[in-house]
Amino acid sequence: IYISISIMSLYLHDLGPEAVSYRHLLDEVKRQLDITYDEFDCWIYGFLENKKYNIRETVAKLQRRFAMEVNELATYNLTDYMRQSLRSGIVQFVGHDKLGRSVLYVMAQRDHPVSSHREENKRTFDMMLSYGTRLRADSKRCQMVMLINQEKASLWSNVDMTFQADIALRIAKFFPGAVDKMYICNMNRTLAAVAKPIFSRLPAIVSDRIIIVSDSELKAGKLLEYFDESVLPVALGGGNDCDHPEHWVEHATLVEGYYTQLKEAVLSYGLSVKEWERTCLERRHAPSVMLSTASDIYKADSLATCYSVTAEEYDNDDNDNDDDVARMDLGSEVLREADEWKNVMRSFPRPLALFFMEELQRWRIAVESEEIAARYKILDEHIAVRREMDISLPEINVKGTNWYKRTPVQLRFLYRFGFIALGVLNGVYFFAALVFLAVLSANVIATLFFGFFVRWNYIFPLGATLVMAFIQGFALCSRAVEMLVAMARGKVIRPFETIGTKLGSVAQMCFFVVLAAVQFIVFCIYATLYAPWHGLQVSFAVGWLSAVFVVTICHLVFFYDWLNARQRLRKGRNIIPLSLFVLLNLHEAAERDLDVYGITTSSYVICGIPVLLSMFLGIGFLVSRIIGFAAAVCTAAMLASFTATYYLDSMSNALSGKLLRTAVWIASLVWVFDCYAFGFLNDGHNWYVSVMIASIISIWFLFISFICLKKDEFHILPRLTVMSLLILFCATWISSFPIVGWMIGVFCLCLMFHNALGLLVSRAEMTNIGGVFVVSTATLLIIMSCTLLGWYGTNPHWTLPRSLPHETAAAAATTPLTPLAEYHRYPVCSLRTANGLVITDLALLTQLVNSYGTAAFFVDFKNWFNSTDFSYSGIVQEFSSGDGKWLLHRFDSTVYNQTVLVLYNGDAFSSMLAMTAWLGSIALSPLHIFLPASWSNNIVYIMSFVTQMIDFPWRHYEQQLVTYMRHLTAVSTKGLILTGSGVVGGIASMAGAHAQIQTVVFGSPGLLHLLRLTGLTVAEYHKYVLTVGASNGVLDNVGGQDITMTQKMFCNGNAVTCLSMEYISRELIQSCDTFGRRHI
Repeated sequence: IYISISIMSLYLHDLGPEAVSYRHLLDEVKRQLDITYDEFDCWIYGFLENKKYNIRETVAKLQRRFAMEVNELATYNLTDYMRQSLRSGIVQFVGHDKLGRSVLYVMAQRDHPVSSHREENKRTFDMMLSYGTRLRADSKRCQMVMLINQEKASLWSNVDMTFQADIALRIAKFFPGAVDKMYICNMNRTLAAVAKPIFSRLPAIVSDRIIIVSDSELKAGKLLEYFDESVLPVALGGGNDCDHPEHWVEHATLVEGYYTQLKEAVLSYGLSVKEWERTCLERRHAPSVMLSTASDIYKADSLATCYSVTAEEYDNDDNDNDDDVARMDLGSEVLREADEWKNVMRSFPRPLALFFMEELQRWRIAVESEEIAARYKILDEHIAVRREMDISLPEINVKGTNWYKRTPVQLRFLYRFGFIALGVLNGVYFFAALVFLAVLSANVIATLFFGFFVRWNYIFPLGATLVMAFIQGFALCSRAVEMLVAMARGKVIRPFETIGTKLGSVAQMCFFVVLAAVQFIVFCIYATLYAPWHGLQVSFAVGWLSAVFVVTICHLVFFYDWLNARQRLRKGRNIIPLSLFVLLNLHEAAERDLDVYGITTSSYVICGIPVLLSMFLGIGFLVSRIIGFAAAVCTAAMLASFTATYYLDSMSNALSGKLLRTAVWIASLVWVFDCYAFGFLNDGHNWYVSVMIASIISIWFLFISFICLKKDEFHILPRLTVMSLLILFCATWISSFPIVGWMIGVFCLCLMFHNALGLLVSRAEMTNIGGVFVVSTATLLIIMSCTLLGWYGTNPHWTLPRSLPHETAAAAATTPLTPLAEYHRYPVCSLRTANGLVITDLALLTQLVNSYGTAAFFVDFKNWFNSTDFSYSGIVQEFSSGDGKWLLHRFDSTVYNQTVLVLYNGDAFSSMLAMTAWLGSIALSPLHIFLPASWSNNIVYIMSFVTQMIDFPWRHYEQQLVTYMRHLTAVSTKGLILTGSGVVGGIASMAGAHAQIQTVVFGSPGLLHLLRLTGLTVAEYHKYVLTVGASNGVLDNVGGQDITMTQKMFCNGNAVTCLSMEYISRELIQSCDTFGRRHI
């Protein structure tokens, strides 16, 4: 018995006495799996050690390994890229170390990883790992070592950390103990600084086996302690000159041959990998029908293994030949052939017979090698032809002669130039379409964000809609980015790629030609009827709006592969309903709890800097109330979200990465909301509930997402997190119906339905980093614009007088200006009402209310209007806006028979909310120059559809103001004029035009692009609204002005100075006043 046990434990002695001590556990594992072969002992021990000698878990892990061999390993198809990778010299087997382990030599400098080939690289590594850990006649350790040369390797171009983490996970799952050591040499400092934290977070089964060899150790010959000089490559101090293409090809041939027979054995004969390897070894050591004595064993090259062509080589023993052949189940044909060869060779002398058989074997090996090479050559040619015909890679080659077959040679250059020009021109159109789609998405997002502040509880129903709008905007712009990239590379864009390679390229060029023809016709018509510039605007608008239509159709239909044959045939991720994915498939939880991925310290630093910056800027804003900090908070929050998205986009654990990205975006938006709520709303106690609930939800979700980051996507925790997120979105969506209104609820439902289709049906990635960047940038710019314009467009509150006493009569005496001379100063100077009221009077009354409630009000009123009979009638209307109020002041004059109403708003945040009326015009500003005014009006109306779904306060204020002025007109006999400045002046323009009251506004946004949105006509706007602004003012350039009723004054100051009412009043006094009034 003792001798039997010693023989059975012989293979484990190679792993050391500790392995032998667990022989009884290994026997139990083999018994449960019905394994009787001792050659598997070292291989099984790797699984047993990995599961900490737990028999039940080891058996389960081995069963998963067997399933992986059938379902994954044996289903790989060798692609051109995989063959080229094997022959590129990146990796090669160079022999065995002193302990008999296979040595895989890796040259990292030659590796240029591409994320699109990551899956193929994984399959190639599986093949090499299986080959390196095969059962060999001289060793049953089933282990290998990796000798990695990092000389001149770059962290940025030669190392794919995500792929390395995936490989480490795969080794721990299916090849435990297989990679016994990893010797990393010539690693530069930058790479070492990044690699060491990553290695430390890998599973212990991998991290304990990584050895980084320093330069000094390498020069001292440390590696020669582990490898023979004949095995160690020359670059690492050895004598093995293996770094040549012929060695690479030999390595590739060995691995490919091994895998080809492995695949056949697993799929055709139902064997496991190790069972097949053992069968090959038994055949190799079985008595041969060719040879006669055991002394002729192993005539082949040392690299030949169980899969090799020498597997037909056998030892012979004449006495036992028939029994051995029967035991090996050789066919009758093989037996007849063997008998024939025996009869032929029996007449020869033994040395001659052996020589003849060796030569015959070499000849057979050479013939079979040539046959394999020819087969691969035919396969490569077939694949090359298929690649040219592959519908997944359609492209437009304007250099090809197929486009010019029937064209005279003299005109081919012109035709080619025309095709190139069409491509460039349509590229411009698709770029403009990308800009439009980005600003459209950003306009919707910004409107929903400012809608949070309409009521304290609006953040919850509008929050779900905002998240859905973000996802939809990212996906929509991602399609446009994909098309731009395809056009830049000469590819066929969707939806034309679904037609095929040739037809798709022809259809796309026909589309370009037809579009150019339509544009030319449109230009001719509009240039003839109106003007050439108008024709150019309409023609260009037709081009980029057509591109918008193509992108939108692609996004709505083709993006979900309903008509995309290429996507239906492409192997991708399975279509699994999200509910089943979340609720089912919860097996292997213990196996998948490995801490396989973690965020390194450097990643925390890179992604954490924008987060901390956003927090510090937000705190600075809450303390100082400086508007610059508010804009900086938005910038830092968007930067933090985008950085996290960019970093997490390459994570191997897709579900956890998406959860964390979503959590970071939600947390960033909630933080900006918190800063705005407490920074701008002085009556903050009304917002405590919403701020606290939103903050707690975002922090909890962010915390759980960080935990899920270290969990596999099949773990129950990420699934529960997804379910809780879906429940939250559904609850907030349902709440939008009673709180906000049915329109926003239906809109949110449409977005949720479309996004759900994208997640459940599409096989492609829903978003790309380009689309995320474009939408994030556009959203940031629009929110910042609305914030800054609303802040600086608010009427300031002055506590000191802005006027000076009248000049003396002698000083004021000047030669009166003629009306023509006044016009040459500013045309508006000649403006007078029927009773003599001038533009200066209206400007000073508008500025006067900025000091209401202080002594400065009466000082300024006396200095500016003491020579008139104007009287102040007080505040006649108040419009509540939280803690701020919009006030309507009234001034009356009997002499002038005039009533002047001045609309005032000193609350900055209500001005920001009022700027939502102009968000569509602001968003479309990059494309206004390419659009006629009437087209801009319609497009802004379409873009502002969300504004009409939310009851912003300025809509109620405008209606109340119209009602009051109509009532006052009905009961008063005096003339009525409405004035205002800044943002509130824009609302006054709407009310004045609706009430048909003469309105004069100063430094206020226009309404030309908002006519359809506000229900006005061009005639009403022209008849009742007059705008006075400054040349460098920003606010009065928003919304579109009627240039025939707009007065621009010269200003060489900054934008803040030029849009202020103080500058406009001072300039009008200096240029137009004839009563000696003065301004500070």
